[in-house]
Amino acid sequence: MKKAIQGIQVIEVPYRNMKRVCYRREFDDYKLCGTYYKAGVPFEVVQATYDHENYPLAEGEFFDYDPQIFGRALGKLCGSIGKEVEKGLRSGKCVLMTGGGCEHTVGVLGGMQKAFGPDKKIGLIWLDAHGDFNTPATSESGRPGGMPLAVCAGYGCEEWRLLAGLDIPLSTEFIMLSDARNLDPAEEHAIAQSNMTVVKTADFNKLQVWKQKVQELADRVDMLYLHIDLDVLDGKYLPNSLFVEENGPELDTTLGNIKAVMETGKVMAFSLVSVTFVNGLPGQDIRTLNGMRILGAGLENWKECPDIRLTD
Repeated sequence: MKKAIQGIQVIEVPYRNMKRVCYRREFDDYKLCGTYYKAGVPFEVVQATYDHENYPLAEGEFFDYDPQIFGRALGKLCGSIGKEVEKGLRSGKCVLMTGGGCEHTVGVLGGMQKAFGPDKKIGLIWLDAHGDFNTPATSESGRPGGMPLAVCAGYGCEEWRLLAGLDIPLSTEFIMLSDARNLDPAEEHAIAQSNMTVVKTADFNKLQVWKQKVQELADRVDMLYLHIDLDVLDGKYLPNSLFVEENGPELDTTLGNIKAVMETGKVMAFSLVSVTFVNGLPGQDIRTLNGMRILGAGLENWKECPDIRLTD
């Protein structure tokens, strides 16, 4: 069963990992340019909060390399996000997360699971130039931003997942990873050993192939969560990024594929992250504009969602 979308709960995450960043964020531009209005339905904007006093970071740091420290801290922040997600869903809205990074998706899934119950099947479509399927044991960099998809699936950093409210890990059979063209060797092996659907750039660039894979996943789940890291795009669209990955999809191709996901009528949550990347390099305006186009494509085509009963 599907229904027309009644409203959207926008959850803004003004953080890099766990550190609040005070410079202009992409959601300032979303508001100024009326991007949220593209959905054509009422929306409410809230911001996630984080307990800096009890979970501090070293001055000048965005994250800590100790898994126990960043796992607990990110879990607390994701728990805050999850509560806002659950609140929005229980009020009859769909959920959009903006700002932040991929590590905050664990909170979105936690909120969805709390709202609908662990028996409901959530399909996750993850668009990213990186696999984000590392654990502290496999990561070559130690960065928590390379681990959230693994955390969602129950691999490593259990405290992060549980504090986020995701009590039952997401089965990899309900995950579709697209265009992860930069993987650590151990990460690539772990993905190959899982039963997630992996879509390479060549198939991402074929609209009919993409539609078929999306629909196959949509048919097997109760709802979808579409997550996009802006760096899924070819590097020329993110000129100021420190993590540029060449040979990625074109912007127009990505816009069309987002439309195909939204047209399934199964999307309950949507997130776009890594749009702001202030590092002194030129190109932030280009990056923000491309982020606005990605977000707009999702909102303009998000007309229906699943009609699913909430838990008591």
